[in-house]
Amino acid sequence: MLATENSRKTGNRQRLIEAALEAIAERGYAATSVSEIVARAGLSRGMIHLHFQGKDALIAEAAHHASDAYYSQLDAHLSAAAPSPTAQICAVVACDLSSAVMNPRTVGIWYELRGAARTVPAIAAHSDTRGGRLEEVLTRAFSALADGNSALAQDAMRGTIALLDGIWTDFMLHPDGFDVPRAERVIYRFLNGLFPGSFPASDAMNGSDALRARLAEQFDPPSLGHDAISALLAEQYGLHGNLQALDGEGEQTLRLDCENGQKYVVKITRDKGAPGAAAFQMRALRHLALHLPGRGLPVARAALNGALIVQCDGAGEDACELRVLSYTSGQPIDVGAPPTSLLAYSAGMLLGSTTQALATLDGAPPPAFNEWGIENGLLANPAFWGLGQCDIRAYEPDLRPRYERLLPRLKEQRWQLVHNDSHLENILRAAPDADSVCGLIDFGDMARAPLVCDAAILALGFAEHARDPAAMAAAAVAGYHAACPLVGAELDLIHGAMISRQALSVLLLDAKLSAPSPRTDAMRQIRAGLMERLTVLAALNGAEVTAAIQAACRGDHDDR
Repeated sequence: MLATENSRKTGNRQRLIEAALEAIAERGYAATSVSEIVARAGLSRGMIHLHFQGKDALIAEAAHHASDAYYSQLDAHLSAAAPSPTAQICAVVACDLSSAVMNPRTVGIWYELRGAARTVPAIAAHSDTRGGRLEEVLTRAFSALADGNSALAQDAMRGTIALLDGIWTDFMLHPDGFDVPRAERVIYRFLNGLFPGSFPASDAMNGSDALRARLAEQFDPPSLGHDAISALLAEQYGLHGNLQALDGEGEQTLRLDCENGQKYVVKITRDKGAPGAAAFQMRALRHLALHLPGRGLPVARAALNGALIVQCDGAGEDACELRVLSYTSGQPIDVGAPPTSLLAYSAGMLLGSTTQALATLDGAPPPAFNEWGIENGLLANPAFWGLGQCDIRAYEPDLRPRYERLLPRLKEQRWQLVHNDSHLENILRAAPDADSVCGLIDFGDMARAPLVCDAAILALGFAEHARDPAAMAAAAVAGYHAACPLVGAELDLIHGAMISRQALSVLLLDAKLSAPSPRTDAMRQIRAGLMERLTVLAALNGAEVTAAIQAACRGDHDDR
């Protein structure tokens, strides 16, 4: 009974605090009355006096609650960032410019409380940016950068806080037209003036516009009408049925449900993007069908005249190429039961076998820029980081130098034609809880790349959702290694390649999100998940992950 009563009192106290903050956010401090608060909380007036001895004490406690919420966000950003002074300062900037902190409700509450602090001293302790933890964090970081120059460190700390306060004011007055990247540029321009070259360069951020336009072309698929596509399928392939649009990036992708019950995947690409690429992919799939029959890989279907590619035009479209693939039955791993190490090993075996089969294919794909390739150098480009939102930008001081050290080592490893996109949406199993795979789909990003990158993408897919990321990554790589042996130097690079791929994915999504799209809300949810998992992966001990991968490939703990 006593525990129940205490729980009820705690709940009532919290309801009053939340009601006070909501009233302040919507009506302002001056219009927030006791009657307003208790009405929102659904409690009697006496509850305020019972729990807080009056309105002023309640508002002071609400200010304390709001301050704790801010510092909870700040601690999360700081703990996710590298320990270097620059990374810690960037984490503060990222936190203050993040949507979780800088939003109309939070900023409105903060300014109302700062105004009230003039007449209610108890509120000032929780709404003043001077003398608090924020000042301590920045002073410690700037002192390390200033190399003993305490005056410089103090000026940098005061200037940064003043800029952040002013940016919040600008956001409060002009929330609809507020430009977060511009605000970030202002802060880093100021900081680079004090500490040249230590922070992201503002000219690199401005240079991101050209890169954004270049990437936009990669993410702009054709959009031929279903009637036109149906007519082509009937005329060129003798296929009739219903078309259903599927997700695609640089290509228009549809599923064809035929009248006879058969299913196919239809892909349409612009020929100018990478001339000859679609034809090479179809030839590669024909090769795989010969060398890995019955393994659940897409099979290229020829047109009635024997051609693997059909040229087509659409209203407002450039010349396009249409191709038809078999539909692979199964369920993507990412929507079933949590993957097991057995499933990860099985996926590695299938991907490694695919890689081995591709090694015997004559010829090479036509040169084309692969935006998803870990080895493409984008993560070494400051302009590319300039496309990112504040949270991912906080990782730049740590991850960009790490990638710059990784990239030349990747280029020294074995290269060949690989699948290059084995995330868990592209790997199939027959049932939601199956421990073995039944298919591998989407060869659209197939490219000549380091073998280690192919294995790292697979390892990342299994690690990012796992309770034990190192063990799941190791199981996936061990399966790959069993079918396509990797050397020690390649195994050493897998963890770094995994982190790089995750950061690359977040930044590419930010490039997509810079342009309005019907899928914007869905992409934001995907991005939030990617950032959450990047935080977890970046916190892993790289040496321990590498050791687990090496042990699994040696078979030290083989319980499969």
